[in-house]
Amino acid sequence: MELKLENHDHKQGDLTDVASRTIINEILNGKRELNLGHIRRLSDKYGVSPELFIN
Repeated sequence: MELKLENHDHKQGDLTDVASRTIINEILNGKRELNLGHIRRLSDKYGVSPELFIN
């Protein structure tokens, strides 16, 4: 999954409540996939369906 931070005027540091900076960096660089915990936290943070984050 490709996260588009620029579209929402976010920076990696804005997602530290979802995962650590290292993990966020790995996800954004395609080295790691979102896990269920990340998806739940993103869904709660943005008030959207978790399905939006599932491939």
